[in-house]
Amino acid sequence: MCGIAGLLNLSGGVPEAELKQRVDLMTRQMAHRGPDADGHWRDGKNRCHLGHRRLSILDLSDAGRQPMLDASGRYAITFNGEIYNFLELRRALEQQGHRFKTRCDTEVLLAGYAQWGDKLFAQLDGMFALGLYDMETGRLTLARDRAGEKPLYYRRHNGLFGFASELSAIEVGMPEDLALSEEGLAQYFMLRYVPAPATIYAGVEKLEPGMLMLVEADGSTSLKRFFTYELDPDAGADDARFASLCDEVEQQLTVALKGRLNSDVPLGVFLSAGIDSTLSAALLTKRLKVPVKSFTIGFEGDNKSEHLDARKFAQVLGTEHREYVFAASDFEAIGRKVGTWQDEPNGDRSCVPTYLLSQFTRESVTVAISGDGGDELFCGYSRYFGYADKIKGELHQAPQQAIELYFKHFLPVYDGAAVQQALPQGFAAFKRMLERFIPLFQYPGRSAVQALR
Repeated sequence: MCGIAGLLNLSGGVPEAELKQRVDLMTRQMAHRGPDADGHWRDGKNRCHLGHRRLSILDLSDAGRQPMLDASGRYAITFNGEIYNFLELRRALEQQGHRFKTRCDTEVLLAGYAQWGDKLFAQLDGMFALGLYDMETGRLTLARDRAGEKPLYYRRHNGLFGFASELSAIEVGMPEDLALSEEGLAQYFMLRYVPAPATIYAGVEKLEPGMLMLVEADGSTSLKRFFTYELDPDAGADDARFASLCDEVEQQLTVALKGRLNSDVPLGVFLSAGIDSTLSAALLTKRLKVPVKSFTIGFEGDNKSEHLDARKFAQVLGTEHREYVFAASDFEAIGRKVGTWQDEPNGDRSCVPTYLLSQFTRESVTVAISGDGGDELFCGYSRYFGYADKIKGELHQAPQQAIELYFKHFLPVYDGAAVQQALPQGFAAFKRMLERFIPLFQYPGRSAVQALR
């Protein structure tokens, strides 16, 4: 991962030296995201400053340093992530007359934007967050990938507009008048995290997945969606189509994995006993014939620890397997630091073992493929079916009640009534947030499980 940051001097009232100092503070705060290089760019008019912390994945030379300018010098970008189809896009751009000096996807993004403008983002297969500044128009474009894999926070305050990969960078770069958000607190107590666009701070927001934010030269802003996840309301998975659908899913997963192998640094695979990570490892070894380094962690003294099954899968698949069994002392060593690393409050108990696994894996490789998202896409959690059993009648007949049933009774950590009593305004905002999902429940014939996906 890399770290990105930037400030727009909307009012023109902040001195250039101060803007540079603020952005430098923001990138230093995110040094752990990009240990390989630190970059800073300014437009020369004291309007835009961009910062970057680099973790080198593609084109390890200095040619891949950021922030980066396009060939014409009109566009400047700070980018975090990886574009898996950048080689295909590069070939298409070369046919349009573009020439490239590097082997990195960042340069392809710049050329793609110069060629297609905002239409570029719908063509991207990847995980990304970026800020792109147009020196001709004075427009800043923020973009976040379809699934929201890469974070992007932003704030407007006291004549400045700022953005960053982490909330902690906003804290040091724009520290004035920060206060906790009652809406964010209510959402955290209900869901164990704060979903976009809200954050734990009032006045600081997260860009939603699949969205663009345009900040114009006059300071006006607008949001644009470039991707929407839609289920075909008429699609079904009856028994007659089951085998062909399995073949189709396997093909799609294989293509996706092949695209994620582009790397100029060592690459590995997280391997648990779960279906998603095991399937990824199996497709890599059996379909793509790729030598795989797999990594897993286990719990000391737990005879049901997943690493025991992962070890068996690794033996069957023939991976170069490494495992780390952690003890209570590992938790004690990092327990007080976890809150800082998480940036925002997060109650997912898997955060600590995931960090320990990443730390262990980083000793051998720089990039690791994981199976995150499989349970959400393929309904792997039992709550989906428990919810479906409780739904009476068609979803579209009472969509709001159906939504509230799930969010109040199947997902929350704390009872909704208690949260409402403690944080009445925040809970009211939480209910308004739920109304955004009503269209997903309004298709006649759509099942409860389909709507939750």
